[in-house]
Amino acid sequence: MLNAIEFGKFLKRIREEKGLTLREIQELSGVSNSYLSQLENGKRGLPSPDILKKIYQSLDVDYYELMEKAGYIVSGHEQIKELRNQLQKAYSKIRELENNQKANKITTLEKENEILRKYIEKVKSVVNMEIKF
Repeated sequence: MLNAIEFGKFLKRIREEKGLTLREIQELSGVSNSYLSQLENGKRGLPSPDILKKIYQSLDVDYYELMEKAGYIVSGHEQIKELRNQLQKAYSKIRELENNQKANKITTLEKENEILRKYIEKVKSVVNMEIKF
């Protein structure tokens, strides 16, 4: 993803390589030459996908390349990297949840164990009482 200034330079380079003027791009795309000039000079931020859709044909470039450069989509390599990061986060979350469940089970078992110990003590005391009588 390029920032607005880099993206503007990219557009200008493409336009100049094609030998086109801003007015010609305006005529072909319907996007005003003043807006295009501001884009090329990095003064308008990144254009919307709708603007990119209007100008890609007049610049004779791939729409998805413009979308990628503007940061709206990720390239295949970057997409794989992003998916890998998301998977790693998901696995970490799963491990965290499993550890929490184990901790909760241990806590529950400890509580149940304590209840059983108390019950056993009561039973012992009742049994001892009965034996004594």
